[in-house]
Amino acid sequence: MLLCKTGITHDERDNGRNRGSWTVPKMTHNENTDIGRGEDALQAVGSSAIIQHRDASVQRYKQKRRNRLFAKTIRYEVRKLNVEKRPRIKGRFVKRN
Repeated sequence: MLLCKTGITHDERDNGRNRGSWTVPKMTHNENTDIGRGEDALQAVGSSAIIQHRDASVQRYKQKRRNRLFAKTIRYEVRKLNVEKRPRIKGRFVKRN
């Protein structure tokens, strides 16, 4: 037995019809729970802290992007030698027969 905000149980509200189905109760407007939008919301949360955090995140991303290695580096010379020995057709490895 679940109580709604109105204090009426789901069973009392349905009166036996629509058994097993449940509808989401509509939200009522309340100034305390109102989610602000625009500049007021940013000021309420601390816009300077959010902007500084965002700028720092963007700077870290750009620094990491500059340091990425796009050139292939051979880590194990033995693997390269083994790969070069294997037969290929159109760049793909094939069985030796």
